[in-house]
Amino acid sequence: PPTDEELGFADTAQGMTRGLLSDGSLMAGISDESAASRDMMNALLNDANGANGKKGKKGGGGVRLKVEFDVDSARVRESSYPLLNELAKALKSDALKGRKVVLAGHADSDHTREYNQKLSERRAASVKAYLVERGGIAPELIRTEGFGEMRPLVPNTSLANKQRNRRVEARLDK
Repeated sequence: PPTDEELGFADTAQGMTRGLLSDGSLMAGISDESAASRDMMNALLNDANGANGKKGKKGGGGVRLKVEFDVDSARVRESSYPLLNELAKALKSDALKGRKVVLAGHADSDHTREYNQKLSERRAASVKAYLVERGGIAPELIRTEGFGEMRPLVPNTSLANKQRNRRVEARLDK
């Protein structure tokens, strides 16, 4: 099975550096941001500018966030807080300040399609709530959507694969 890095998840500063599509030039003049938030900014900007348009392990849709959710839950695990803090820093940077972002929630194939659709919407809303309440992002700058089980990264054939499919992705709103 593909690794998290091969699937393009951004979960640590090193993973973000390796896993996100960025050319490095967009943020070259910004030195007060962490490497992780710089890489998130690059990925979001590249996606908005069409540089990330190919489907593949790293492209096609912004930033994959390995925000952890338990089975049948929309509560963000505490282990995901540092990642969301980096996303908040990226969204407040000069390069992205005031730009609108879309958070897309996803679910594994457990339960019915209708249930998973609502669950994925609640997951995206949970990430938005965190970014607004703890990250200081204006709520009108974040739109949420859910895709239920319709866009799995990997087949839902194991517990590990199902965990990978329980995720949130971020992209700039076009």
